[in-house]
Amino acid sequence: MPVTRWTHCVLIIIILQLCGNTGGETLKAQDAGYPPKSGPKLVCYFTPTQRFPADRVPSEACSHLIYAFGSLSTSASEPNITAPSQGQRSAWTILTALRRENPSLKVLLSLQQGFPDVVGADLLKMQKFAVNAVNYLRKYGFDGVDMDWEFPSPSERDAYSKFLAIMRTTIDKEANATGKAALLLSLALPNSHAIAERSYDIPAIASSVDFATAMTYDFHVYSKGDNVTGYNSPLFTPGGDYPFYSASAMVLYYIKRGMPAHMLMMGIPTYGRSWTLARPDYHFLGAPALGKGPPSPVTHLKGVYTYPDACAALKKGAVSVPSTSLGAVYLYQGTTWVAYDDSNTVTAKCKWVMKEQVGGVGVWAMHLDDLNNECGQGSLPLIQIMNKIVLGGRPREGRPPLRGHSTDL
Repeated sequence: MPVTRWTHCVLIIIILQLCGNTGGETLKAQDAGYPPKSGPKLVCYFTPTQRFPADRVPSEACSHLIYAFGSLSTSASEPNITAPSQGQRSAWTILTALRRENPSLKVLLSLQQGFPDVVGADLLKMQKFAVNAVNYLRKYGFDGVDMDWEFPSPSERDAYSKFLAIMRTTIDKEANATGKAALLLSLALPNSHAIAERSYDIPAIASSVDFATAMTYDFHVYSKGDNVTGYNSPLFTPGGDYPFYSASAMVLYYIKRGMPAHMLMMGIPTYGRSWTLARPDYHFLGAPALGKGPPSPVTHLKGVYTYPDACAALKKGAVSVPSTSLGAVYLYQGTTWVAYDDSNTVTAKCKWVMKEQVGGVGVWAMHLDDLNNECGQGSLPLIQIMNKIVLGGRPREGRPPLRGHSTDL
C-alpha cells in the first residue's frame, strides 16, 4: 500500500522530529505495561490456498492465528458478519481445532470489507452489529476478531473509534454475563503515516483493542508514481528515502502517537515485491523500472515473490544483495529485481522488536512462507525464526518441535 510522497521541506523536518531516529541507532519503546502478562505475541495471518490448505497449519507455530478474511454484512435490519461459505466453515473448524493440541493458541477472524455500511451508520446499527458479531464469533469457535479496514476516510475517523469502543463494551459485557473469557479485539494499522494522521485516533483506538499490528510492508510497490526500485519492508529507512518508509520508523511513530508498546506488533512480510528493470545493468536500489516484475518462478504471481519464489530465483542464479545496516535485501537477475525478506532480515527485525520491548510481530502471511522445504531450510523457515526469537522456540512439554503439517496476497 504505497504512501503519498511529500515534497515540502517543512513537512520532512516535522516528520524527522516526530520520528526521531530511523537509522541504525534505536530508540527505546519502553512502556510501563511491558512485558504483557501473556508475553510477546507472534500473530500469523493465514488464508487457505491450494499450496497451503488449512489442514497443513501447525498448531505451535504462532501464539495467535488470524483467518483472513471475513466481511461485514450490509443488512440494514440485522448487521452481522457475513455467513461463511462451505469452504470457510471447513477451514474454521480445522483451525479452531488446533487448540486441542495447543490450548494456548488464540484463533481470530479478520474482517476487511463492508465497514462503511456499518461504521458510517447510526449508533443503534453499530450496537446491533456488535451484539450479533459476538454471538457469531462464539458460534464458530473463534477467540476474537481482527479489524482490517483499509482504510477509513478522515470523515470516518471518529465513527471508527466509536465503533471499536462499542465492540469493546459489548465484548466485556458478554464475558461478564456468561463467565467466559472475553473475546480478543485487534486491528491492523496502515503503513502510511499520512493515512494514520488523517484517519486514526490512536489513543482512542488503544483504549479499546487488545493489540494492533502495524502493516510495515509495501513501502515501495511499482506504480507510475513509484517507478524506481525500492525496499518492500526495510528495518531502517534508507538515506534519501522518506522517513517513515521502514518498519522501525512506523512502529516508533505509532508508539509516539499513543499506542502502548506492549500492544503493538511489527508487521513482517514473508513475500517480496518485484520490478522489471529498464536496463539489466542498472540493478541498484533506486534503479529505473518499467513495471511490475514478471510472473514469479513458483507461484507465478506478477509483481510478487513469496519466499519459495525468492529461493527458486537464487537457485537459478539470481544475485542477492543484503544490507545489514538497513535490515533489508534484494535480488536481481536479468531485468527482474525483487525486494524481499530472508532469514537474516527477519532475524534482525525480531531482535529489534525484543530489544525495544515492542509487543511482538505480526506476519503477512503464513501461507506465503515455505511450507514444503523448497528453500532447504525446513518447513516455514521464516516463521520458525520468529517463533524462536519472539516466543522462545519452546514447544509445550510433550509436544514435538514446530513442524509443518490460486495463491494470492
